[in-house]
This record gives sequence, C-alpha cells and structure tokens, in this order.
Amino acid sequence: LLYDGRCSLCREASARLVRLARPGAIRRQDYHEAGALAPFAGVVTPEDCERAMQLVATDSRQRARLEGTDAIAAALGTRPAWRLVVWIAFVPGVRHALRAVYRAVARRRHRCQHSTANRRVAGDLAIKEMLHEEALAESPVAVKILRE
Repeated sequence: LLYDGRCSLCREASARLVRLARPGAIRRQDYHEAGALAPFAGVVTPEDCERAMQLVATDSRQRARLEGTDAIAAALGTRPAWRLVVWIAFVPGVRHALRAVYRAVARRRHRCQHSTANRRVAGDLAIKEMLHEEALAESPVAVKILRE
C-alpha cells in the first residue's frame, strides 16, 4: 500500500487500513521514501500516489494496481468479516459516491493538517465541509448520504 507520508491524514488512514486488513496481508510504504517506487516501475508513478493511495499486488507476475476506494475495499476484503462491506462498496451507485468522496478528500487533504490537540475536531469539520461542496458537484447519492 503506497501512501503520501507527508500527509498526516494519509499516514493515519493507511495505518488504520493495515490494522483492519488480515495480519500480514498488506504492507504500507511511504512513496516519498528513497527507492519506494522502484519495485513498481512502469506500474505506479509519483503522480498516481499523489492522487490516491495505491495498492499493488506483489504476489503475481502481473502487477495489479488499485487506487483510492478500490484499494481500500481490496485491503478490507482480506478479512472475511469485511466482505459484505466490500461487496456493498462495489455496487455501482455506491461505488460512484465513494469515489467522489475520496477524490474530494484527496484533493484537499493538506487543508486538514492541524496540530495534535485540535486535529480531530477541526479535521472532521473541514472534511465534512469539503465533502459537502464536492458532493453537490459530483454525486446526488453522496449528497443524500451527507444530509443524513
């Protein structure tokens, strides 16, 4: 799992995702670290990693790559307890809404960087505000979710 280590939101989210996945199934790597992308040359670029977290399968000859919400769903799918959630995440309308929300957060993630003391409260408010703005432009399903 390649993530933006310069972003506290990305560091926390990727660490949580690894904890939720089956132990040992997902290894996380800050893509800014020297040589982090070398094993994935031709598969993942720094621009890909800047846009969204990247999950690259390393157990096959072909390097399958998933990004954003698809990467999250695949990581969660390593545990049977999460498989229903993963299935729901891939339902077409839900998938579209989740992708819109992910893109909105990813584009503005650096605005959510706050001190440790107020990061959670201010970050949650900033995320909700930007999701609302983005959802109005991108997905009627996301608007409905945000209003609830």
